[in-house]
Amino acid sequence: MQTSVTDRNTLELDNAAGTTGLVERVLGGQVVVLRQALQQLDLFDSLVQASLEGIRNSMGGDVAERAQNDGFDRIHEFVEPRAIPEMTDAVYETVARIAPEFLDRFVSRVFPGERAYYFENSPNVRFHIPYDLAASHRRQYDEFARDHGQGKIAPHGLHRYSWLDCPDNALNLWIAVGPVQPGNGLSIFRESRYGVFVPRLRRDRRRGAAGAAVEFRSTSRRRADIP
Repeated sequence: MQTSVTDRNTLELDNAAGTTGLVERVLGGQVVVLRQALQQLDLFDSLVQASLEGIRNSMGGDVAERAQNDGFDRIHEFVEPRAIPEMTDAVYETVARIAPEFLDRFVSRVFPGERAYYFENSPNVRFHIPYDLAASHRRQYDEFARDHGQGKIAPHGLHRYSWLDCPDNALNLWIAVGPVQPGNGLSIFRESRYGVFVPRLRRDRRRGAAGAAVEFRSTSRRRADIP
């Protein structure tokens, strides 16, 4: 197993399964990056197919085929911005159906020995599109956010999940279904002083493959980066 520690707060693993003590590390404040975790756990294809099913149900077979061939990260090139909320709702439905089995396999392999856990009924589905497209549909997306929360289409500002009714001991799982590129990922900020956010972890400017998983505690502050 290849392991690298990019700083004292970040642990990168090439092998997603069998590392002991990850729960304690995450709850202690470390961010754990699992490269191509879903492929190693045989979970990537099921998540992709569930996503494509939702796109097919809402946007039609041609759009689903385009998403499969061109990539989810280019969805804004062939789905009108006004249709993104409808498509996201449909993918929420198909992904929620596989979530229990998906998480059972993930937890049993990545956190061996953890026998009891709770999880949200529906994972968050995010089709982030370039801001210049999202800005012209802000009113529509704000309506969508009233039922789903902010950050599903347009980016979040800095936040903690513990501010959003999540328990302090929750572990967050951020999954890249498309390629991770500079400006299209996740920024995590370690500390704040007097209510002002102070970055303590430099943004990861490296590229990564789809299927990467990032684990962090609910009290970590983060934001999404949009190209």
